[in-house]
Amino acid sequence: MKKRKYSAVLIDDEKPALEVLIYLIQKYCPQIVIGATFQHPEKAQKHIATHSPDLAFVDIRIGSTSGLELINNMKATTTSFIVTTAYSEYALEAWRTKALSYLMKPVDPEDLLIAFEKFVALKEAPESLSSARLNIGPESILSDSILYVSAEGSYSRLFLENKKEVLISRNLKRILELLNSSKFFRIHRSQIINLNHILSINEKNRIVTLKNKVECEISERRLSEFLAFLKQKKKKW
Repeated sequence: MKKRKYSAVLIDDEKPALEVLIYLIQKYCPQIVIGATFQHPEKAQKHIATHSPDLAFVDIRIGSTSGLELINNMKATTTSFIVTTAYSEYALEAWRTKALSYLMKPVDPEDLLIAFEKFVALKEAPESLSSARLNIGPESILSDSILYVSAEGSYSRLFLENKKEVLISRNLKRILELLNSSKFFRIHRSQIINLNHILSINEKNRIVTLKNKVECEISERRLSEFLAFLKQKKKKW
């Protein structure tokens, strides 16, 4: 089946940063078609308002202007925004906007893929995202019963509430596509956790303890995004 293409614009006042992002997108996310790049937020804002691209990658600092202000000003658009920045202290502020994801510079290809997968999952809204049950081969698993998922090469191991383990021939990337993105978070390149099963979080040591007393490590790159994501979702728990 031919994969759907998605239009995108890139906004960054630094030309080298634009060139790097173009390269990464073309290499790792070929479904994204870059329609335009901008170094001036005013021109970018007009383009987005007129053409409504599927995606916009926005740097937080665009000269003397804040990319977050640009995002907040685009109230009526259907465009999804992914923030890029070299400043980790802006993570929480970025999540308070309509930004879908937050990428630290230098952008890691895997983080870019995760952000794009999240966008596709929300855009296409596959049936599996709204389903409470995962049908994986002969298995039928309640997604809420999944505590966490660990990568094992091209396979993934699901750890369930009843202490049962299920090894399936799908990698972590594919599993993330199947799970409800509001309940699960990829805290490490090799692990996804169920947010509903968190017992405690140790920010200093970057450890999440789940209800079964298992401790999972949060990667340094994903800590800010994870904490901001939790704060955003807190009122819904």
